[in-house]
Amino acid sequence: MDLLRTIFTPGNFEPHIVHFADKAWLVWAFYGANAGIALAYTIIPISLPYILKKRRDIPFNWVLVAYAGFIISCGITHVMHIIIFTYPVYYLQALMDVITAVISLITAYAFVFIVPDIVQRIPDAKKLSDVKTLLDLALVTVKEEASKHHEMASSLRSVVEGLQDARLDLDQATVTYLAKG
Repeated sequence: MDLLRTIFTPGNFEPHIVHFADKAWLVWAFYGANAGIALAYTIIPISLPYILKKRRDIPFNWVLVAYAGFIISCGITHVMHIIIFTYPVYYLQALMDVITAVISLITAYAFVFIVPDIVQRIPDAKKLSDVKTLLDLALVTVKEEASKHHEMASSLRSVVEGLQDARLDLDQATVTYLAKG
């Protein structure tokens, strides 16, 4: 319990704001900048689950989770900068900085080992262009074959219609012959 009290109370420290009492614009610059950074660091990781949901084929989805943790922890450090400006909980800030450092180092370590594999898996522009060219050629071939089959079907339709007409003529000739006969 004493540890928690130590972490969440100011102790004998002064808040940063006492050093900027005559410079309100500077205080607001610190607040605004850190709030903006914290907001951005909150929005970025919110988009990562969307990517993971839409693209389940991403082979390194755990890296996005680690990256989200890294970004969130960085955002928390900026929130702490705002808090300690008026409420000097430096032990809490130190704890958050240590947590952020650990998460950051783990994420960096993971990136070092997977970046070569990621680079290898992502096709370059030339490969994508080659695949597009092959797909375009295949599409032209399919369209040509479809056109040929359409022409053949049309010819067969004409033959069938001609055979039906010939059958009707034959039926009429048979009826006429039998009637005379």
